[in-house]
Formats: sequence, structure tokens, C-alpha cells
Amino acid sequence: MPKRQNQSTTATLASEEKTKIAAVAGKGAADQPSKPADSMDVDGDAEMGEFEDAYEDEMEEEDVVEHAEDSDGVEMQDGDEDEEEEETEEKAEKTRQVYLPGDQLGEGEVLQVDNSAYHMLHNMSVHWPCLSFDFVPDSLGSSRSAFPHTMYAVAGTQAERAHQNQVLLLKWSQLHRTIHDDVDDEDKDDDVNDLDEDPILETKTLRHQGGVNRVRVLQSHQTPLAATWADTGKVHIWDIKKLMESFETPGTQV
Repeated sequence: MPKRQNQSTTATLASEEKTKIAAVAGKGAADQPSKPADSMDVDGDAEMGEFEDAYEDEMEEEDVVEHAEDSDGVEMQDGDEDEEEEETEEKAEKTRQVYLPGDQLGEGEVLQVDNSAYHMLHNMSVHWPCLSFDFVPDSLGSSRSAFPHTMYAVAGTQAERAHQNQVLLLKWSQLHRTIHDDVDDEDKDDDVNDLDEDPILETKTLRHQGGVNRVRVLQSHQTPLAATWADTGKVHIWDIKKLMESFETPGTQV
């Protein structure tokens, strides 16, 4: 009997100790701020602690400035890049040479026009090549120098077949000066003679039997005459007065 009494006393003491510990734990929890059971952090993670930051850290991307590198892999500053550009241009100027007939072009070399050598230079193309041409006299003045220019010419074709050949009457207008075309816009003067406008080309045609080896124009008593020498051995003379006048009156039927 005494043995059973000791076991009962021990169980009673253990139960009292547990009750005290539970009471202390309950008191500590009561001192803490309450938190809803279903609260979660901003990332939806319920396992994070109560000191979780409600705002995520936002990282701003910095602008990355890329610098060119020289041949040795050393980073160059803006001033160094400008100097290298100038050196490259100077080298190109030194290597530029005047082409002479008979000079051999190296691999990859291309001839380029130097506009500073011409007061005015314009290019044109026709359907068939022309081996001969001549200028037509006009009444605009023999020593005119003001730009833009207007001029007239006659040319003869060398077509693939004899019946496809033509005598071409040409009028070029709005021919502006091109000597300063290679100059930077910042260095140009505001000169009306240097306007960057496209020239105008107008044409009239006459059928010609056979290729035209040579063409000449003559002003005879206010009438312009054109003479052609064909590859058939024949010479043809053309009165081109009405055709030339039609350039000045658009829509004129000749």
C-alpha cells in the first residue's frame, strides 16, 4: 500500500508542474501582438518570420556606357576616338592618288570622282550607247556663268539592231554647281548656286536607220540643222528647229 501512495503523489506533482509551465507560456503569448492565422508575406510564403519586410527590394538598372577599345585592347575616351578618326582621315588623304590612263587598279580599288576638280558635274544614262554628240546653239548667252545652267544637245545611238537606232535631242536644265558637294554641310556657304537639287532631262527622238557613227549640229539662218553619218555609209541631214522649240512649249505636237 505505501508503494502505491508514492506513485500517486509523484503523478500529482508532475501534473502541477505542467500546469505552471502552460500558464507561463500562455502569459508570454498574450504579451505578443496577435496575427491572423491566414496572414502571409508579400511573396505568398507563410513560413517567413513576423519581421518580413512588406516591400520588396527594387533594383534599378544602371545605364551601361560602352567605350571603344584600340588595337591593344585599351579602353579609349571620347577624345581618343576623335583623334583616331582624324588620323584615319589623314591617312586616306595621303593614300589618295590621281588616276592616269594605263594605271593598274589594285584588288578592291574603285575610282571615285573628286568633285573639287569640276565646277559642275552631272551624270546621265540613255537606253543605247552613243558614240557621238554635239551641242545645239541657243539664245541664252554665249558666256553665261550664273547657275543653274540650261543646255541643249544632239546624240546618235548604237543600238543592237539597225532599225532600233535613234537621233536624240536633249535638254538639260536645273544644272547646279557641284564643286562643293564633298564639303561638309557645316562648312558650306549659303550660296544659291550650290543648291542640292536634281537636274531635269527632257528628250525628243527621231528614228534613224543604222547606227550613228558621228553627229554634228550647225545653225543656218536661225534654223538648227543636225547631220548624222550612219554605219550604212549614208549621211542624213535633219531640220530640228520645231523639235527644239517644242521643249519650250510643253504639249506641242511635232
